[in-house]
Amino acid sequence: MRDNELFSCAKKKYRHISDDDSNMFEYPRNRLDRNYNTSEINLKWCGDITQIKTKEGWLYLCTMMDLFSRKVVGWSVSTDPNSAFVCQSLENALEQRMINGYVLFHSDRGTQFSSDETQDFLLSHGIESSISPKGDPWSNTVQENFFQKLKYELIRGRVYDNIEDVKKELFWYIEIFYNRRRRHQYLGYLSPEEYEQKHSNVA
Repeated sequence: MRDNELFSCAKKKYRHISDDDSNMFEYPRNRLDRNYNTSEINLKWCGDITQIKTKEGWLYLCTMMDLFSRKVVGWSVSTDPNSAFVCQSLENALEQRMINGYVLFHSDRGTQFSSDETQDFLLSHGIESSISPKGDPWSNTVQENFFQKLKYELIRGRVYDNIEDVKKELFWYIEIFYNRRRRHQYLGYLSPEEYEQKHSNVA
């Protein structure tokens, strides 16, 4: 297959981008507790990080998703997956959503999310933090499923020539295709944008 430039469409197992947590002293408890369902917009968000290979090096993508509609409400890319990068994604989400009440934000145990910088950012914006327990890779499955779809439907083993090409394609996939066009069985075969418009009275 490699000699004939053929690629398998099989999904690869998701790999977490997180650092060793041996230096961390305390985590917020797992308040989400795998309860991904919600009847309200801006009540439960989740976030995660994945990596994309380019000939210029790795590019990291951080996304924020509203569990009500599975809509990606904020995202950012960086060549350095640090806490500032996560906070920028959260800032982008806040600019889009204009929250005015309680929000629970869930993530894995990566140091980018559990760091003082990220936790202080959440606290300063009145967002309650929830972090997956150690040894439980299924506690953030909605975000992980999104990354699987992204890599299966857009990337499929490609190695991009440069980072700018990745940014353009990510914008198209997230903002144009995924949020506005892609149908979800969970949403009654509506796109996240259509689902939110249909249920706008609950916002």
